[in-house]
Amino acid sequence: MTTQPHTIELHGQTIAFVILFSRRARRLSLKISAALGLCIVVPNRLKREEIDFEILLRTKSRWILQKLEKAAELQNLQS
Repeated sequence: MTTQPHTIELHGQTIAFVILFSRRARRLSLKISAALGLCIVVPNRLKREEIDFEILLRTKSRWILQKLEKAAELQNLQS
């Protein structure tokens, strides 16, 4: 897996994300990691040029913002 930092603006918020290429992944997926924040997990068999990350993130923007907000709340409770 490789991590490369990126950012995108969603609903007026700048969101940082990383793209992880995985040989174990079967499909493209989004996940929220405590260590990395928003991660896009991409199977190795897919080529980076085949994926429009901006459309993916904009399509799932509500879900992303809700999950990041919930993760931040949980982190604040643990602090």
